[in-house]
Amino acid sequence: MPRLVNPFDTHKFFQSLEREFSPPVAHTLMRATRGLLIHRIAEAKRDGLDVMEAENQQYLYRAALSELRTELSMRTKNESAALQTSTSTIRKDVESLSARMKEELATLKHNVQMDMNNRKNEVNSETKKSAIAIEELHHKATVMISDLRTDVEQAKWDNTRRGVAIIGLFVMFVIASLELAPKPASKPKPRKATSPPPPTSELSLSPPPNGSSSSTTQAGSHGRVTAGESSRAGSHLHEFSESSQV
Repeated sequence: MPRLVNPFDTHKFFQSLEREFSPPVAHTLMRATRGLLIHRIAEAKRDGLDVMEAENQQYLYRAALSELRTELSMRTKNESAALQTSTSTIRKDVESLSARMKEELATLKHNVQMDMNNRKNEVNSETKKSAIAIEELHHKATVMISDLRTDVEQAKWDNTRRGVAIIGLFVMFVIASLELAPKPASKPKPRKATSPPPPTSELSLSPPPNGSSSSTTQAGSHGRVTAGESSRAGSHLHEFSESSQV
């Protein structure tokens, strides 16, 4: 058995107390301290554990700690494996979803492009139809305007031809009327008697001879006839022009 070592040296403790106190007081304090120390050591032995039991408790604690560590490591491994499995599953789902989204986006883009192309083709066809309709309308308008111009030119030409014919007929009528009109009979001029010339004062005051008066009267009657024929010709021309305009 190992030798027990007394942790309390009473002699040394008593000598240290004698330096401060008297011997009876030092002896009393030493005995009280020794009794208190023995009591506390007994309590410690009663309440405490010996070395073997402490080692057993330590072994059990270490075994429990190792088992707990092993269980925690296994649980961590299992949880990490399950987490990896779920992560891989989620990754596969995400990849499949992304691939599906890409396919749907490509399909949607293709459909939108097709719709846009169809709409562009429809707009182009409608524009072409509108342009063709405008061209046809323009062509019809041009043809109608050309026909109207032709009709106007034809009407102008017909009116001009009618006017020329009417003027020609009127000229022929005037010429015929002038040719068929009775001419006045010409009277023989009387011979003048030879007489000395009158003085200058008498020449200025004397009336004109009979021959000159008769010639003046004939010229006036001929002028009146010509004016009447001209008025009749003007009325006929006005009537012909009105009839041509109608």
